[in-house]
Amino acid sequence: MGRGNPQGSGVYGAYLANQETSPTLTLANAGLSDEGALEVAHFLAGSIYLNRLDLTGNNLSSTGVCHLAKALKQNHTLQSLTLKHNRIGDSSEVGLATLCSALHHNKTLRHLDLRLGGLQGVTAASVIGEMLRSNTHLSHLDLSWNHLDPPGGQVLLENLEVNTTLFDCQLTGCGISDETLFSIAQVLQRNRKARDANRQVGPYEACGEGVETPGAAAIGIGGALAESQFKASTAGRTDEDIVSIQARDQTQRSNPLVSNENTNELMMRVAKFITDPSTLPKDAALAQEMYEYLDKAQKQLIQDRDVVGGIHRHLTAVAASFRDRELRSRDSICVGQDHFLELKEEILGIRGIMERRSEDLALIREQNSQMQRDHRDDEQQATNEEALSRNRLAEIMAEKRELEKRLASLVEAARKQDADNAEKRSRMTKLRQGVTLLQQPGRLAPLK
Repeated sequence: MGRGNPQGSGVYGAYLANQETSPTLTLANAGLSDEGALEVAHFLAGSIYLNRLDLTGNNLSSTGVCHLAKALKQNHTLQSLTLKHNRIGDSSEVGLATLCSALHHNKTLRHLDLRLGGLQGVTAASVIGEMLRSNTHLSHLDLSWNHLDPPGGQVLLENLEVNTTLFDCQLTGCGISDETLFSIAQVLQRNRKARDANRQVGPYEACGEGVETPGAAAIGIGGALAESQFKASTAGRTDEDIVSIQARDQTQRSNPLVSNENTNELMMRVAKFITDPSTLPKDAALAQEMYEYLDKAQKQLIQDRDVVGGIHRHLTAVAASFRDRELRSRDSICVGQDHFLELKEEILGIRGIMERRSEDLALIREQNSQMQRDHRDDEQQATNEEALSRNRLAEIMAEKRELEKRLASLVEAARKQDADNAEKRSRMTKLRQGVTLLQQPGRLAPLK
């Protein structure tokens, strides 16, 4: 990308051509994308007037940022660059690395806004930190709502300790620990004291048109830096010197064709030419036509400026409304995150209970399995014992039948024995009776 004609010939070429001598170029939410960024980069590379460039919300990726980074190496006037709400860190850190590389030895840029750029972690913090180690002119850096996280914040702090020129570094919503933020604040306070700027320097702001700020021209973007930057940039100049510099810069940077005063002066000269008696009627008619055209154009310009002012006010109101909605959304997100953390803790507690219940259930299942195995063993043992008992019972019954037969025979034998004994007792009785009769007198004496 070489220096040359800043006007370009692309989609935005006509608009950029009209901004050739303007110190400020605002293309916020203009839908540029990377192709439009290339045209703006050509304009930036060749511009000797541009001091402030705002490319908020243009869907720029690493490719578009690389285009701008190459242009920054050739530009020597830009002091403020706003790239918030773009996809700088998506998919890779090439765009961020190229941009920071271009700023290592840049001596004009004072303000860099990278809010909501998709920058993440230690990688992005390391690239930015390396740039801060080398850069000696950047005073305001906004990294809000980029997920640098605690490790990235620590890397940023380590690199900031080497830097001596950064006054303000916005880190809202970056997930950096409070201890690291406090240490970064101490480093920034040290830098402010070193530059005789012992006060709280907030975000970079420029004064609007008509605001009387000493040294406004010294910063070159139509507004004032923080007081500390003003002291550093004016290098001890008096207010009279600064006012003269401002007048000289405004003279160099203004376009006489769009100045109301110059247009009115030209119309007065045309009117005098028309009323001059020496003017020919043909020339007077042409001058009258020119006067009417200038008058119509002047009124149209004033009307267009009013319309642009209304649009600007409307956009400002829309932006403020968007910021309010964004803040409310962030609050809702924070509440949701807190609720999510509570649910997560509750889920972890329930999961722990379920794990303990699972362990108890596994133990119970193991005990049940053991009991079932013991029951099967007992059933098998009982079956075996039943079979043995049945065999024993059959044997006993057989023995019983045998014994009953034997008992019956014994009873019969006993009965016969009893009958035989009774007969023998009867015979014995008879025998005794016979013996008694023999012993009676007159009978034979008993045998001795």
